[in-house]
Amino acid sequence: MKEDARLKRNIQRQVELYPTFAARVVRIIATLEAAGFRPRIQDAWRSAAAQAELFAKGTTKVKFGFHNVTGTGGRPESLAVDLLDLDVAFIVVLLRCAAKICRIIDSAVAIVIYSILALSFWICLVVILIR
Repeated sequence: MKEDARLKRNIQRQVELYPTFAARVVRIIATLEAAGFRPRIQDAWRSAAAQAELFAKGTTKVKFGFHNVTGTGGRPESLAVDLLDLDVAFIVVLLRCAAKICRIIDSAVAIVIYSILALSFWICLVVILIR
């Protein structure tokens, strides 16, 4: 994703957040950007239909969550965001793929692979946070 598209997407998603939460997310994003990261709000508010679809796919374990919060008149006021860094998002994809493999073949080898990937993810996260 190009930088201008990332910035535009973040602004669009911030409008879907509860105002106090949005201000905090903006500060978190600014802090990450100042540290050289490129955070993107992948998802903010979700409709009940979108949440039901994710639940049916097994992507989420809840039928209603903080992404689905609305305010007066049904205005989106999400209390959750899925925040990705464009430069390390591939690690999340690897973890999701490994988790699916574990569910499908349910073998010790798959569980070891997933564990290694998960450990790698947490090591990367710690490095990112202390960088």
